[in-house]
Amino acid sequence: MTAAVRPMPSGQRRVTWRTPALWLTIAALTYGLWKVTSVVYPAFVTYPHAAWLAIVLFGLYAVPFVLLFAGLDYLEREPISLTATAMAWGGLAATAVSAVSGKALKDIVAKLISPEFSDVWSKAIVAPTVEEPAKLLGIIVIVLLAKGQVNSVLDGVVYGAFAGIGFQLVENFLYAMRAVAVAGNGDSLPPVIATFVVRGFLSGLWSHTMFTALAGAGIGYALVAVSRPWWRRIGIALLAFAGAWLLHFVWNSPLLINGFGTGLLGVVAVLIVKGLPGLLLVAAMVNTARRSEAAYYSATLAGLDDPGLCTTGEIRTLCHARSRAAARRHAKARGGFKAAILVRRLQYAQARLAVALSRAAGSPAGTVYDHLSARFRDPAIAVERREQEVRTLRGKLLGLGISDAAAPVHHKGVHWTRLALTTVLVIAGSVLLAVIIRRLGGS
Repeated sequence: MTAAVRPMPSGQRRVTWRTPALWLTIAALTYGLWKVTSVVYPAFVTYPHAAWLAIVLFGLYAVPFVLLFAGLDYLEREPISLTATAMAWGGLAATAVSAVSGKALKDIVAKLISPEFSDVWSKAIVAPTVEEPAKLLGIIVIVLLAKGQVNSVLDGVVYGAFAGIGFQLVENFLYAMRAVAVAGNGDSLPPVIATFVVRGFLSGLWSHTMFTALAGAGIGYALVAVSRPWWRRIGIALLAFAGAWLLHFVWNSPLLINGFGTGLLGVVAVLIVKGLPGLLLVAAMVNTARRSEAAYYSATLAGLDDPGLCTTGEIRTLCHARSRAAARRHAKARGGFKAAILVRRLQYAQARLAVALSRAAGSPAGTVYDHLSARFRDPAIAVERREQEVRTLRGKLLGLGISDAAAPVHHKGVHWTRLALTTVLVIAGSVLLAVIIRRLGGS
């Protein structure tokens, strides 16, 4: 899949109470809230301490995921209102639809083949078949509400990830409550902790967030690759969805369910074997998408040919997270903490300038919709305001004796070293968590 970026289209429509997609979203979220509440509320009544512990643990666990994906698209951050909608869709609408459809499809599998086959394979077949489309609908809803916001493959990844996070949070809570009920020890906490370790750390890295991020990338490609034939765009989107379904199927399948014959550590090894390849695939895809988006916005800023707004070194620095951090450290060494803060602000202002320039490309006055202010704006005025912001911050940096916010050139190969180190840490951490689970009496 080749990543692509396109300027935001002109003539965007403002979402009003007459927008059908808005009513569809409200109806689906209301239904989901009712269904989820009908399951969650009894858990709080029966196991209040365990339920609150599950809420706190999984809520805290979701924070780094939210921060990671919210900042994944640094050059064009997605509106909080839309990422929250995607997350709510995953946690409410997709969960409710999956619960109803999953039971029906499991019964169909049992009738068509056999109850024995259904008991063994239904989790692998039914879960991805009902859950992946339900979550994917959340990305489609975002497109219907604000098509102009999904203007890169990376945008599809971000919205897909947020839908996956929402779904994963609710599902993890339900699994924790089920573990408490199965333990039969009343309102006990150890089953919640064991579920948190297993579903949070051992499987959280390669679960619903990863699946739906992959499917979202396909939606993003179908929207932005306007120069490609329609059948290719649809085909790539279907292929990405098929990949998400397959990863989910492999993860839930009973293959190697007993590990490699070495007990709990063997089971942990199987989890890594099943999940790590998909995680690396999605990570590589995200990296490619980020490079493509960086190249697009780099060209946009370079087209200004104005060192007062962006120097060549700053453009190179702006497009890579490690380079941005290195530039801030370099500024701190030269001008102290205040210089590092100013460089951070300048980088963000330059990123917003690049987005403003992209939105202004071919857009008549009053046609660019600003989701933060909920009004249409003249793109030329927005560009002028961003340019003034950059020049003001540049002046403050010059006052500290710093004329350029570029990072020192970094050496090649660091990316692969960090990737290898991260992989080793994931494996080592999984083994350590397996020991913790054993101490907790988990299975």
